[in-house]
Amino acid sequence: MTRAIDKIISREGTARGNILDTPRRMLDFWQRVGMASEMAARVQLYSNLREKGESHLEAAFRARDLLDFFKSGSGKSVRVIMATTPFLNARIQGLDRLYRGAKEDPKAFFTKGAMVSAASLMLWLAFSDDDRYKELEDWEKWQYHHFWIGDQHFRIPKAFETGAIFSSLFESIGNVAAGNEDMDFFLRFLKHTLTETFALNVPVIFGPSLEVYANKSAFTGRPIESYGQQRLPAGERANPWTPELLKDLGKGLNISPLKMETIIRGHTAAFGTIFLTVGDAMYRTALDSAPRPAMTMQDVPGYGRFVRDKDGRTKYATRYYDFANEVQDMVATVNNYKALGEFEKARDFSVNNRDKLKYKKFVGKMQGTITNIRKREKMVWGDRTMNPEEKREAMRELTRRKNELFKRAYEVVYE
Repeated sequence: MTRAIDKIISREGTARGNILDTPRRMLDFWQRVGMASEMAARVQLYSNLREKGESHLEAAFRARDLLDFFKSGSGKSVRVIMATTPFLNARIQGLDRLYRGAKEDPKAFFTKGAMVSAASLMLWLAFSDDDRYKELEDWEKWQYHHFWIGDQHFRIPKAFETGAIFSSLFESIGNVAAGNEDMDFFLRFLKHTLTETFALNVPVIFGPSLEVYANKSAFTGRPIESYGQQRLPAGERANPWTPELLKDLGKGLNISPLKMETIIRGHTAAFGTIFLTVGDAMYRTALDSAPRPAMTMQDVPGYGRFVRDKDGRTKYATRYYDFANEVQDMVATVNNYKALGEFEKARDFSVNNRDKLKYKKFVGKMQGTITNIRKREKMVWGDRTMNPEEKREAMRELTRRKNELFKRAYEVVYE
C-alpha cells in the first residue's frame, strides 16, 4: 500500500487533491461523487428531451426540476426552518413533485407506479414465506426491500413517498392477506406512513429532546430506556455497547448515558456518530478497557446500511415488550387503587382487563430470564480473557437465545 501511494504521489503530487489525506478532502470527494450521481440523471433527461425536439430552456428546466435542492423558499422564516429541520426541504419538494407529476401526466405517473409495485411484489413473493422475512420488525419491512443470498441478508432502502404508496402499501396488504400479519399490522403501517413518511419532521433543535422526554425513538418506536432500566439510578441506565465515555460521564453527573447518546446522535447525525465512535475508542485505549466484540458486516459504516446480521432483533421482541409494558402498567394501576383503599375500583379494573392481567406471572418470569441474559451480555463485553472474535460469537449466541425466547413468548400470548 505504501509503494502504491508513493507511485501516485510521485506521478501526480498532492496539490491537486488526489490523495484523501484530510477530512476536508474526503468530504469534498464524497460531495463530488454525490453531485456526479445526481447530475447524471439530469443530463440524461436533458438529452432525451432535446432529441424529442424540446428547446434548450425547457429541457434544462425540466432536468433541474427532477428535485432541485437549491430551492429553499423566499421568506427568512422558511429558510430558518429549512436549515434547522432535517430533510424538510427534500420532504416538501418530494411531495410537491409527486403531486405535480400525478397532475401533469396521470397516465405516466400510474404506469411507472404500477411497474414499481409489480417489481416490489415479485421480490416480496420470493421471500414472503421465509421465516427470516416474517420475523423482521415492522419498520424494516416498510423502509427496505429485503432479499437473501444464501444466509446473507441484504436490504435496499425504499424511495420515501413513492415507496410507501407503490411498495409498502401493497406489501402490507399482501402480508395481511397471506396470514403473515394481522389487521393491526396494516393499521400500524397507515399510522407510520401518515405520521412519519408524509409528516413534516420536528425541527432538529427540538426533535431529539422530545424523543428523550417521551422515552421513545420516533423512527423505530422502541423505548430509549427499557422498563427495567428506568428503575435504575439515572447514571446506570446504559447498554453494554453504550460508549464507555458516556457511561462514566453519566455516572459522574447522574445523567442517563442512553439519553445523552440520543441527544448527541440526534442533534449532530453522522458527525456525532463519528465523534462518539472515535472518542470512545481513544477513551477505552487510554483506560486499557476490555476489547469489544469484533465488527460484523452490519457494523461497517456505509456498507452496514445495505446488509443485516443474521442474528439481529426480531419483531417478536418489540411486540413482547409492548405487551409486557402494558401488563406492568395495569398491575401498577391495580396496586395503586389498593394502596389508596379503593378496592372496588381495583376489582373492577382487574375484571375488565383479566385477559391481559392473567399473564402477570408469565411476564415476571420472562423478565427474570431476560435479566439473566443481559447480565451474561455485560459479562461478555467486560471479559478480558476473550478475544474480539470469541466475543462476537458469544453475543450472537445470546441474541439467538433472546430471539427464541421472545418468539415463544409471542406464541403464548398471541396464538
